Amino acid sequence: MKFIPILLLLSSCSTLPYPKVSHDPSRSELNQLQSSLKETLELTTDSRGLVQAADRMDTKEQDPTHYDAVWVRDSLWVYLGLSVSEDPKERAIAKKMLLALSDYFSSSDQIKRMEAVIRNPKIIDFKNGKMNTIHIRFDRNSATFQDVQENGKQQIWNHKQNDALGLFLDLFCRAVLDQSFTSADLTPLRLKAIHLLPKYFNAVQFYKMEDAGSWEEIERTNTSSIALVVSGLERLQEVRKVIPIKVDDTILKRLIEKGYSRIHQQIELGGESPDYPKNDPRYRTSDAALLNLIYPAKLAGLNLADYSKVVNAIDPLIGEIGIKRYIGDSYQSGNFWKNEGSTDDTSSSENFSNRGKKFIEGSEAQWFFDSWYSLAMGILVQKFNDKNLKIKQVQFLNRALKQITKGSKSNPVLGADGIPVRSGALPESYNTLVNLKTGVRTFAPSPITPLNWAKASMRLAIDEMKNTSSSH
Repeated sequence: MKFIPILLLLSSCSTLPYPKVSHDPSRSELNQLQSSLKETLELTTDSRGLVQAADRMDTKEQDPTHYDAVWVRDSLWVYLGLSVSEDPKERAIAKKMLLALSDYFSSSDQIKRMEAVIRNPKIIDFKNGKMNTIHIRFDRNSATFQDVQENGKQQIWNHKQNDALGLFLDLFCRAVLDQSFTSADLTPLRLKAIHLLPKYFNAVQFYKMEDAGSWEEIERTNTSSIALVVSGLERLQEVRKVIPIKVDDTILKRLIEKGYSRIHQQIELGGESPDYPKNDPRYRTSDAALLNLIYPAKLAGLNLADYSKVVNAIDPLIGEIGIKRYIGDSYQSGNFWKNEGSTDDTSSSENFSNRGKKFIEGSEAQWFFDSWYSLAMGILVQKFNDKNLKIKQVQFLNRALKQITKGSKSNPVLGADGIPVRSGALPESYNTLVNLKTGVRTFAPSPITPLNWAKASMRLAIDEMKNTSSSH
């Protein structure tokens, strides 16, 4: 196969150099970088503090990909990206966003789902069990947090995503602990969801539950999902010293112990969901979702050896222009958008398998995760003061900066679907276009451009670089 690097493809669109940081950037240099990227990294919320997953469409029409919906996971990353801002207005927006998500989880529909699962956990395994669980996505235009609609009906979606629930619990508790939330913010209704979440995790036995995970695909027992729940439960232990939470201390400790037992077991076995036969589609070792164990999770029970195994499991996914989610990932893979690529739910074995039938070997989408990887290396630099990790932190921030789209209004870069994407924007991923006659492969930005999670991740990576700068 012939391969043309993406840098060559984009060079005709702009003479501007890619942003780049030095081997040990100063705080001044990083402030200058942030200033130059202000428009690229802008995060826009609505009057309720909510943000859609991607701002790729300028019209008010419904996005056919449904990336105009609110995903809890993406929103929490945006919250984190805003919360590290030096602008107090952005930090205030971050708080408003987290409170809005708290209102979502304490809405009557969500409370009913939690209580129903706690009473009878088996309902999540029913034919439509993925809709019976707590929901992690909703229509941003709905005043009552209703689901995304298709043809006037709820879109069927796999809401079994414990990673999103665990991260919400974690960040809510952090906001209590650092006093971002006042006593007035901690209403009985909002706290009801916090009371119920540990009972929900206990009922579903999160430490062995199969969920759709960060990529919302075929259900597996995901190390990354378990880790984020454990992190949230650990933070809940701390919060109980500040405000009364209706959960038995013995149960809470047992859940954390069970979670760690499974995390360590799966790390030893090789990574994300390795406790399946190797010919099972659920079997996976290398998976970028393992970055969750380093950030945003704050796990007290992992050591250097654990983190080293996590990084070693992720490194095979590093590509030319981005990081693959996992080997064999067919979502937005070669010619995905030309093959009537769908962003619909693929969590069933049948749908997951059918999408995979169109996969072209070696053409996995390469995602924006370089900034996440840089951020993770920065976290480990602070934990272990390893110079090699600092080198990787800088290297991957520079790789992430290269992912910003070039072009201009008069000469735009085309996305993988042949439609222009915004210049100076962060795509969800870079996709491979394959000429089936010649075998020539080229990269193009995903049509999902810009992605707000990518913006938040870049903000956090730059902020973390300040923390590890020798001149900070």
